[in-house]
Amino acid sequence: MQASDSLELKTALDRVWTDNIELTRSRLAIVESAVIAALSRRLDAALATSAADAAHKLAGTLGSFGLSQGTTEARRLEELFESYVSANPMPEPELRARFESLVAIIASRA
Repeated sequence: MQASDSLELKTALDRVWTDNIELTRSRLAIVESAVIAALSRRLDAALATSAADAAHKLAGTLGSFGLSQGTTEARRLEELFESYVSANPMPEPELRARFESLVAIIASRA
């Protein structure tokens, strides 16, 4: 790949990121709502399911933009919320840490 091709690709990816940042933020907001609910012991199965779905979509999106650590964090959050739906307790310190990491990763790209 030539330098000009690489620059064009980066420019195109930056444009797609910018065009979709609001969708990414809305998915992150769903996950945040579920994290807050879990930490205050008010998480229900419907919100946990929505958060798992949003985290799943974030994992794919972040991977497309080379944010592999973001994909890892989002996948683990997805697993935690899916586990909650199966009546497993939430590991609150891990939940908080992974969410904070995910927020920082997304902010680093924005």
